[in-house]
Amino acid sequence: MTSANRPSVSATRGPVTVVLSAPSRGIARGSTVELTLLVTIAPGWTIASVKGDPTGTRRATSIQLGAAEGLLPGAMRIPEGAVDPLGGERLAEYAGTIAIQIPLSVTEECLPGPAPIAARLLFQATGEGRTLPPDQVEVEAEFDVATSRTGPVSPTGQESSRLDTSA
Repeated sequence: MTSANRPSVSATRGPVTVVLSAPSRGIARGSTVELTLLVTIAPGWTIASVKGDPTGTRRATSIQLGAAEGLLPGAMRIPEGAVDPLGGERLAEYAGTIAIQIPLSVTEECLPGPAPIAARLLFQATGEGRTLPPDQVEVEAEFDVATSRTGPVSPTGQESSRLDTSA
């Protein structure tokens, strides 16, 4: 869950809202931070889990990450999804809010300064008696990489669509 102390950025597409948050805006070379991708699905809607839909009627949810050179995303921890009956089939799907944990390591070779990361959620939503076409929602954040673990880190201003620690 995000708080005023934890910088975050969000985006909404259809019935799905994604929030990418981090413990802080500044990161040091040689360290690892834990990012959280919080996915909220509007009431009455579901999306297929990462395991996919065995009936082939809905696209499996997937997450794509893009990061600056020197930022290395680790293995994501993704919930499997609840198994619910839908039209006589038992499908693994997500409803409500799920949290995806993403470890992000910063190599010693990473250049100090701004370092962007983007997370894209690909999904297909079902609700209100219909299935929407496959869709995606993307969030982008920018971190400040310090020269060392003990070096100073100062946040810089960002556009509202990017990670912002001014609040």
